[in-house]
Amino acid sequence: MKLLYKAKKSIAAGKAREAVASLDQVSRLFPDTPESDEAERLLAKIGSLEVLLNRSHEWRGEMHTVSRYLRSAGIGVTISDASLEHMKDRLVEYEMILIWQQSPAVTFTDAEIVLLKKWLKKGGRLLVIGTTQPQGTYPLRKLLASLGCPLRGPEAHVNYGKGKVKFFDNTGLFDAARLGDARESRQEVIEVFRKILPYEQLARSVMDEHVPPEKEEMVGRVKLRYAARLATSAAKTTDLVKKIVTQIELVYKDELPKGITLQVLPRAYSGWLGGVVFSPGAMQPPADIARELARAVALYGLFPEGKWISYPPWVTHGWCDLVALRTCYKIGFKREAEAARRVYMDAYKLDTTSPNPIDLSVSRRGRGHDYIGKAQWVLETLEKRHGKNLLARLRKTLKRYAAAGRISDAMSTRNVIFYLSQTLHVNMFDYFHAIGTTVLPMKLDYYELEKARKSK
Repeated sequence: MKLLYKAKKSIAAGKAREAVASLDQVSRLFPDTPESDEAERLLAKIGSLEVLLNRSHEWRGEMHTVSRYLRSAGIGVTISDASLEHMKDRLVEYEMILIWQQSPAVTFTDAEIVLLKKWLKKGGRLLVIGTTQPQGTYPLRKLLASLGCPLRGPEAHVNYGKGKVKFFDNTGLFDAARLGDARESRQEVIEVFRKILPYEQLARSVMDEHVPPEKEEMVGRVKLRYAARLATSAAKTTDLVKKIVTQIELVYKDELPKGITLQVLPRAYSGWLGGVVFSPGAMQPPADIARELARAVALYGLFPEGKWISYPPWVTHGWCDLVALRTCYKIGFKREAEAARRVYMDAYKLDTTSPNPIDLSVSRRGRGHDYIGKAQWVLETLEKRHGKNLLARLRKTLKRYAAAGRISDAMSTRNVIFYLSQTLHVNMFDYFHAIGTTVLPMKLDYYELEKARKSK
């Protein structure tokens, strides 16, 4: 049909308004026909641009900022942590796919490359962000070579079937520092996408979606999520989690609550994704993964109701990290645990002849080795005075206060010292003041909860 042909030609030329006029005629003149169905499909495609930001080959936190900028321009966005093959039936929904890989992370399978080729031949646009100075085996080199696109800066592009492939050397535009300059970077990011997409935008999209990894399983009381491509890393993580949970439950003398989720991601570091979701980096050495996992689980043990509670750095990176190092020592990473412990204690040299300059109530930027060293020294000192089961007793106190509805979601140093005082029936504010921590004391009543319980 000439009208459909004319509309498709207008779309390819970027003349969306002319295409809409032709497609409206098809829908009006030939209702309830295959041609009108095709016209409706093309109209929907013109009316809202949809972009898939794929993070299954390297997890980039900057994609959230890029996503926000695109949505502000009315472009629909799906961020996917699932494998490309898991999304294969949905690729037809997207005009563009972004793959961003700066380091040698997860490779591209032959099946994934075939999938992208088929999608490109039908008119898809593929934007690849990477580097022209890769280290080691660089997966993007294989992908771009298979598509006939050179790995050349500052940018390169080729036609592939009805689609296009564009490589963009990330020389600064998409890095975290530049993206933080919202006014300037927002417009530049949007312009990059508009140059690659085949037609102008006519309507605002409502698509705003996150696709989690497609695999999910329970490891004891911990939920593990991962993309199928990371199955090998997930299996190793599962073994570590079982050993770690066993050791930390011994520390707390209690079973951990259900609720924490571990999401294995293709990146070289670990961290919190938000709430009670922690992400071990699949590209890390096993000893580093074990330590980060153990620290996350140790911190989770201080969430008495299984929900997120924010603690000050001297607890998260001091006390919980010390529990993690002890755990790593017991599950087979003795040498690495000892080396890390020495770094902190060498950085923190206690001088009993002069006031200590490190104030734990102040969140040290970057959490220096001496800051963490002091926090760990405090825990060891308290354990020597009050027994090795100190953390188990603290957890028990936290659970009692949580049951009474008196636990804060944002713990300050002052809060922690209060609960520690309730645990030990000792005014711990005096102790922390003596070691250089400046924090206002709180009124203490060590038997407050017991009194309330007995009066009922």
